[in-house]
Amino acid sequence: MKLTTKLLVTALSFSILTACGPKGPSKEQIAAEEQAKVAYETVKSDFEKYKEWRDSANKTIKNMNSTLSIIRSEKDPDKVIGMYETLAKEFSDVSNRLNAIQFTDTRFSALKTKGIEGFKTLSELILESTKYVTTKVTNETRLKMINQRNQAINIVNKELGELEDNVVKEINADTRKYNEIRHENDKLRRQ
Repeated sequence: MKLTTKLLVTALSFSILTACGPKGPSKEQIAAEEQAKVAYETVKSDFEKYKEWRDSANKTIKNMNSTLSIIRSEKDPDKVIGMYETLAKEFSDVSNRLNAIQFTDTRFSALKTKGIEGFKTLSELILESTKYVTTKVTNETRLKMINQRNQAINIVNKELGELEDNVVKEINADTRKYNEIRHENDKLRRQ
């Protein structure tokens, strides 16, 4: 009986000590979690906006390839000029849509700048092609123009791809940080 009473008193003492001890994360830990959550949600939202724009840009590039193959077979110079102008406008629109997006996270600034410049350049190169539709152009000049356009597309895609990779790495690091903080705070909340 004495042993049972001692065990009961000891157990009760431990439960009182546990109940009186700190419960959950500190104010600083909660603040760190909230700050990491806001950063995570902001960058996630910005990345979704960017990704949506990038998908539309990729569709425009694919459209360009099919339009250029139609242009090669078209005999009417006015139709060819109209197709080039339409294509140039599509690239200009891609640039303008990116310019209209408001990013909160500064990491998207370089992506935005590079995308705007790249697609404006593509628009200008395509529009330049209209100058040579009604004039005799050597195959060498025509090939040079096609190579310039292809190089511009490849450069834009390469540079945007590299910038995107860096931003994604940073986003993933922020996500891991937020998840680690939240996980630690959740463990403290369960105690």
